[in-house]
Amino acid sequence: MAWTNQIQDATYTSPSGKIFSFKYSSGINKETDLKTATFTFPEKDGALVVPMGIGGKRFPLTCTFHGENCFDDADAFEAGLCEKGYGELQHPVYGIHKVVPTGTIKRSDDTVNGLNQSVVEITFSETIIDESFPESQILKVDEIASESDSFEIVASDYYVSEVEVEKMKPNETIKAGASLKENARIVFETTIEPYKKDTEFYSNGDQIYNELLDCCDKYSDNADRASVLFVKLIKLPSTLGVKSVDKLNNYSLTASKVIKNFINDPFNTIDLKNAVAASRLLLQAIAVSAASGIAITSTQRGSQIDNPAVFRSRDEAEHAVQLIIDIYNKVCDFCDSNTAKNIFVDDDNGFGLMRDIVTHSVESILQFSFTLQSRKVITLGRDRQLWELLAELYNGFDKADEFIVDNKLTAEEIELIPMGRQVVYYV
Repeated sequence: MAWTNQIQDATYTSPSGKIFSFKYSSGINKETDLKTATFTFPEKDGALVVPMGIGGKRFPLTCTFHGENCFDDADAFEAGLCEKGYGELQHPVYGIHKVVPTGTIKRSDDTVNGLNQSVVEITFSETIIDESFPESQILKVDEIASESDSFEIVASDYYVSEVEVEKMKPNETIKAGASLKENARIVFETTIEPYKKDTEFYSNGDQIYNELLDCCDKYSDNADRASVLFVKLIKLPSTLGVKSVDKLNNYSLTASKVIKNFINDPFNTIDLKNAVAASRLLLQAIAVSAASGIAITSTQRGSQIDNPAVFRSRDEAEHAVQLIIDIYNKVCDFCDSNTAKNIFVDDDNGFGLMRDIVTHSVESILQFSFTLQSRKVITLGRDRQLWELLAELYNGFDKADEFIVDNKLTAEEIELIPMGRQVVYYV
């Protein structure tokens, strides 16, 4: 077939199904990444290069729109490029491909020398859309974050529908607001105040807390706003850059105190259903925040020395998962016990969403844990020099700074680590 018969019209179909046709500049090209692994060996010249398949393809195009409607056509094309999802490119030479627009959209309109045309430059990158393809950690974290945001709305809406403020008597609204206020105090003291030294974080928490207290004092008019602020206050510490185990212990302690506060019922709340609704809202928010926050912060890559929230080892990740499950079970026990007493009928949306978030977070953390090293602890049988020990444990000295920080070595120990000293390393 002659090459002239192989050239097709250039079109892009956006994720929403809109089809855009455009002209293109000469000199079209494509780029294909080749995946390889290179290995070098001591005392041997050259390198072993192993082919590992084909990477993505990229199709940079300069798209031109002509005519009296060129501005409108280019505007619509830009909007199509900004849609989320996968599109389809019919390339004039290289065939049809599922693509995602990448890089920078460059728009040019020369109103002097280029009248009657608009130019848009964009690179289309071929993408895999097979659902069986392993989902990336980033996509999982984004999904968990989205579910957590949804829970904030669903849980708050359900709480407002349960308490039925319009049907409450004045003394009942006062007691319901006071009960919520007491739980807010527990949350603030247990999850916000421990990190008071972080002035920006503490200022944000204090602002939400004081606004929540004001809503509780005017509960009959602000029950919906109070519930939203309640969840926001609980969620705030979840993504703080501190050790995951510390955050989880604080959340677990908060849950225990809330359950104890409900049992003691210090405000002698008449309407037990409202008290359950308030405690249930808080406890489920704790489970969601603990699970999603740890999944988001601890599985992010970065300098593990500078970011204490990032897991250092598989052991840390597995321990965090167990703490999350313990918190989840504690919340489920509370909800189940009060459902059994016919105090309220559980809502599938809120409870189901909590369960899904915890499940997805645990799965994400466990999957990430397989990429981590194992933590090893040894007791030195003799005095050891630091560099000698590093060479034995790590086959080099690249981990020197991390090793010193992990083991909190003193200046004297950096010179000579004494016999009987326990040291930690990762393999």
